[in-house]
Amino acid sequence: MTNIGSLENKGIEALISSKNIDDKGGFSWSTELNIGMNRNKITSLFMGRDVAGSNSTQLHRVGQPVQSWYLNEWAGVDPENGDPLWYTADGKTTNNINLAERRIVGNSQPKFTGGLTNTFQYKGIGLSVFFYAVTGNKILNRTRILGDADGAYFGYGYDKLTAENYWRKPGDIADRPKPVPGGNKNANSALSTRYLENGSFLRLRNINLSYSLPAKWVRAAKFTSVKLYAQAANLATWTSYTGWDPEQDINAMEFFRYPPSKSITFGANINF
Repeated sequence: MTNIGSLENKGIEALISSKNIDDKGGFSWSTELNIGMNRNKITSLFMGRDVAGSNSTQLHRVGQPVQSWYLNEWAGVDPENGDPLWYTADGKTTNNINLAERRIVGNSQPKFTGGLTNTFQYKGIGLSVFFYAVTGNKILNRTRILGDADGAYFGYGYDKLTAENYWRKPGDIADRPKPVPGGNKNANSALSTRYLENGSFLRLRNINLSYSLPAKWVRAAKFTSVKLYAQAANLATWTSYTGWDPEQDINAMEFFRYPPSKSITFGANINF
């Protein structure tokens, strides 16, 4: 184990808090907005050489961010014969992925992260709503490789042969190549931007609704305070990502990753 390089990180985190309405007729509303951004860059490596990331689809290169995606670039489907196509170094296309040029095509880390919380109070009723967002990252959807395998997994029932827009006849402009038993020239197909997707998302992370019982009721029951609440987590996510969950770790490579569960809980806080 050796330190063979150096890395530079520059970023900004900002938090804005506001009291939009402050106890007007028993009603108050406050907002918190936080935004973060980080830009990292590899400034040196041993002899300036590239270093493979934790898997064969990512690369460390001087001048580039850590965990840069290093993939063949998908060029679509040949309308004449339904073959998959990738770009070569001279900008032409080939149906042989081994002749394609691997390139840095994005990064697994988000450019921006942010959160927005709105809190409302009206007499004994409280409501808090928290949204979380990420943008600017890319995810390698390896789960989709089984569904869009162009016939490689006929026997396992993974292939989307009932899906729309796969190649059927010459002249078709299709999203998916012609299905062929064993796969249509898709050796090492994971090493392609065909399965690299935008990882941006907006998630309704948490909603909390509470009610504090009136003081006279609480005193009559010989308590100090009583608060009833209901809380919901991960109720909704808005994203163009087609996999299980757009919220990923730094590798951002999904293969049947278990998504966060939606939950609703109820409870009471009682102080004596």
